Amino acid sequence: MLILALPCTFVVVPTFRSIALAPIAGLYRLGIGLRNQLYHRGIFHRTSFTLPVISVGNLSVGGTGKTPHVEYLLQLLSPDYKVSLLSRGYGRKTAGFRWVNRHESAETVGDEPWQIHQKMPHIPIAVGEQRALAIPEMLWDNPNTEVIVLDDAYQHLAVAPGLNILLTTYDQPYWKDHLLPAGWLREPRAAASRADIIVVTKCPADLTADAQKAYRQAIQPAAHQSVYFSTYAYGQPYPLWNSGGHSPEAAVAVAGIADPDSFFRAVRQQITANLDTLSFRDHHRFTRKDVERICRVFGNLAGHKKVCLTTEKDATRLLPFKDQLQAAQVPVWVLPVEVRWLSEATSFDEHVKQFIKHFEA
Repeated sequence: MLILALPCTFVVVPTFRSIALAPIAGLYRLGIGLRNQLYHRGIFHRTSFTLPVISVGNLSVGGTGKTPHVEYLLQLLSPDYKVSLLSRGYGRKTAGFRWVNRHESAETVGDEPWQIHQKMPHIPIAVGEQRALAIPEMLWDNPNTEVIVLDDAYQHLAVAPGLNILLTTYDQPYWKDHLLPAGWLREPRAAASRADIIVVTKCPADLTADAQKAYRQAIQPAAHQSVYFSTYAYGQPYPLWNSGGHSPEAAVAVAGIADPDSFFRAVRQQITANLDTLSFRDHHRFTRKDVERICRVFGNLAGHKKVCLTTEKDATRLLPFKDQLQAAQVPVWVLPVEVRWLSEATSFDEHVKQFIKHFEA
């Protein structure tokens, strides 16, 4: 899809793909519209809960930065509230309700819940496809829970969250996109009306106030909606399975995420000398052959202080191959990322906390 950006005016120019696949997208629209209407009319039941439930999700297929924003919310709320996280556990080899603990792995609970557990072991995290059934199980085990955060639940209408946070990327916002398979949207653009907060993610760090204003005008938020802008801040890379080592001067960057380009750009800022990149599909489950390929690329990389540099999410899926990578003398390092707000952190934080403070069941 070609996007023309004019001052305060945004025009979507259809591509061959969006035109050719429009009939299929139309059928998809009918199916999604029927489902949403069944929920809207009460034919399909929506469950509300007597404690604050915050949903974080998107309209598109991955790549909007849900995990860093969920982590931000947990860090924001955990000092003041007993907060728990519920995720579907996408890509896991198990089914049903499970608590995430040290006995689990990325394969049994999903890479994103496992990643967050590794960083925040003090926060209760559970996985379950049927959120309306999983939340009561969480409350039965932890009756003192005060807030529940739902990861990737924007399309899960069986639960009615008290606060709905919709993420959309700066480069490919939902209002410039089309429905699957003509575009990348899981729901029509009009579904954004369910959001209480819209966050434009992965913005340039120097995005001006005028550019933010133009985005707000393009989004055309309803009276009940607030719009915020966030960017990524990458930290210093660190070794995955030991505390020593040298600062890398050359690397093979490995990413199995929906939007690897932003990660590769960040790596290039860290590694200014020799760099090779390997990209896999989102949530890719690494195999021994994949690791052999990583080792070959690493071996062909020039330089002495070289590493395999990967994302926090991919690190959880490479960890089972520690012995194979160590045998090939491939040190694996991780590039951490966190959310930064563009001049509005206080406003976003206050918005969320005020929702919890004034929540009424």
